Amino acid sequence: MNTILYTPGIYTTAAADVTEDVSLPDYVPEVRRIVGVRANPTVDGRYMTGDSLETDGCVTYTVLYTDGDGKLTQFSQTTPYTGRIPVQEDVQPGAMVVSASAEQIGCRVTAPRRLTLSCRVKLNAMAQQEKDISLKTDGKAPVRRKDGICTAASLTEIRVSGEASGEIREKEGTEIIMASAEMAAGDVRIGSPAGRITVKGDVYLTVLSRNPDGGTVISRSRAPVEEILPLPDTADPKTSRAAAFGNVVLIEVDAGEDGTMRWRTEYDIDCGIMKTVRTEIAEDAYLIGCTDELTRENMDCCTPAGCVNGRLTVSGSARLRPGMGFVCGWGTVSGERCSVKDGKMIVEGTVKLECVTAGGGETMTDEVQIPLKYECDAAPGAEDGDSLTAKVKTAVTDVSARPDGENLHLTAELAIAAAALGRKSVSCVTAVREGAPIPEKKNVLRVYIPDRDETPWDVEKRFRLKEEAKTDGKAYVI
Repeated sequence: MNTILYTPGIYTTAAADVTEDVSLPDYVPEVRRIVGVRANPTVDGRYMTGDSLETDGCVTYTVLYTDGDGKLTQFSQTTPYTGRIPVQEDVQPGAMVVSASAEQIGCRVTAPRRLTLSCRVKLNAMAQQEKDISLKTDGKAPVRRKDGICTAASLTEIRVSGEASGEIREKEGTEIIMASAEMAAGDVRIGSPAGRITVKGDVYLTVLSRNPDGGTVISRSRAPVEEILPLPDTADPKTSRAAAFGNVVLIEVDAGEDGTMRWRTEYDIDCGIMKTVRTEIAEDAYLIGCTDELTRENMDCCTPAGCVNGRLTVSGSARLRPGMGFVCGWGTVSGERCSVKDGKMIVEGTVKLECVTAGGGETMTDEVQIPLKYECDAAPGAEDGDSLTAKVKTAVTDVSARPDGENLHLTAELAIAAAALGRKSVSCVTAVREGAPIPEKKNVLRVYIPDRDETPWDVEKRFRLKEEAKTDGKAYVI
């Protein structure tokens, strides 16, 4: 029987401020007004330096602005960064699950062709520690133990990279303004084929373009994704679960003269694997024939809460000013957290949609906030709780709109990925120290009437019996 428990190790947050002054290339129009800015951070490398985990990655900024003629234009910039996460425990970088998100995103125009881009990259790191709770004795006296079973879990992460491509057909002379893409997994299976993890999903592409008449057009495309990853040797395919976290790191869109747009994306998939083990615990113990001294440890154990890759549609309304029409939209999700209640894992947060409208020579951006709540089945045996250790990522794969009187009704399609661990208090005996011998009494018959709360084990330990205590219903004959 397994004697390893997974206990909480690292669960910490750090931040890295990323700022860069950028000069626009000559082929990009000058900036008149910023319409919106997005930032997508990645985590690429990780390594230990002293008592810190250093991560390196990139932040890709996407700036949507109007030029001197009032036309919409996109500019993108990728900026490297380094983050430092304090780590007190002894842990290997490969055992850590690290995620990054951007907040406090800003873009300041310092000159018609100069921008200052900034954001704060929030880094979350988590890892579990292995705790050997096998019962150790220092003598030769036989030991009896009262055993229990605890289901423990840990999260590890492996990465695979790939690419997806497709075509979009529009009118001749169509000019690309902006492109965005998200990679979302929909089906993650372990053990098919044997010893592998199969991740299936889609890359969703949205292109904002300008037709020959000067109007804007939103085009959408989707390409299927399938990746096969190795299942770690330490993970049992029958009890393990997984969730896939996708991130698009490169978008290329080329518009031909005939209106055909050929696109290609590169993506990373971080597959979070929840390994589950059933651990035998010595809830109590005693030595036969001598006194003893027990070493008891109380600890928190990581337990499985759930893994999910799901979909959700949310909706909200933005103000539609007279003479304005919907141009495009994008979204982010913040404050994501997980909880378990009544056998359900619940993901909550706030969806923030940026809605761009234009008309009469003006372009406006409004932010709409929508509460997020997604429910799915928790892992078998998951206990109710709010303090879950989790990696959660929600991507907005599409935003559409329709006029509704003085309002604009917005609909957003979300892809949700989550892997969460719960926490349970465990008390167990890990060592028994042998004491003085107890003389054996021969030809003695004891009749013992237990107290109301005494269990058979309490009686066995009281008299240090070699086997289970026998009772006639009310009294024990020893």
